[in-house]
Amino acid sequence: MKEVTTDSPSDRPTTRLVRIAVVEDDPRQHEEIVGLIRSDSRFELVGNYFCGEAALEALPTVAPDVALVDLGLPRLSGHDLISELKPRMGTTQFLVLTAFANPEAVFSALQAGATGYLLKSEPLEKITQAAIDITRGEAPMSGAIARRVMAHFEAHPVHSSDLGSLSRRETEILKLLAQGHLYKEIATSTGLGLGTVRTYIRRIYEKLHVHNRTEAINKLPRSHYSNPSAGPPPPPASRPRSFLGKLLGRTKHEGTQPAGGIA
Repeated sequence: MKEVTTDSPSDRPTTRLVRIAVVEDDPRQHEEIVGLIRSDSRFELVGNYFCGEAALEALPTVAPDVALVDLGLPRLSGHDLISELKPRMGTTQFLVLTAFANPEAVFSALQAGATGYLLKSEPLEKITQAAIDITRGEAPMSGAIARRVMAHFEAHPVHSSDLGSLSRRETEILKLLAQGHLYKEIATSTGLGLGTVRTYIRRIYEKLHVHNRTEAINKLPRSHYSNPSAGPPPPPASRPRSFLGKLLGRTKHEGTQPAGGIA
């Protein structure tokens, strides 16, 4: 059982760093993720583990702000690890970083206690930004995952009378969430400040009696989010290299050429 942890830095900056732990069994992917965290001045790597058993023992003591967890761990899976640790580590945010894109895996991870769910094919800047966003109360999710979740909801609609308690603005924001938009994109689209958007989303969760984006979207009937003219924001003019290559055999943005990365 291999385990590597970082030494405590002797000179700590005045700005508090986001403390991150990594749980990934594949050596090459493990090295890539750890290198990504170490190279970013916003983060402090407080632990990295090659198996769920080592993480289960160490993480409660390390107490990171964010734990990046792969679902496909041998023996003790990422799902079981999160399910076991979340009740004991209420302040730690678990961000799933995996190749599994099926809605069932997403729902299972969220129910276990994960706050965010990203594919390993995401650009590097998306991974690091998600680690920051998740500490600010957001629930990052890959656009490709959001689309699959929406397709699942279309096939299995669940309606709720709680929607009647939402204001016009809250309904608008919920629809934008359902289309896979990030908080920053919602702020730009609505002309609201980012803090105001977060306040609206907290109110939406309270009124709908839910705890995350997926549960909130599941309250919507199809007519609220099936807008042919709407969709995820267009991809940027130049994309950063893909994170760990094309693990799913496709890229995040439809209609774009694959970006280079680790094969």
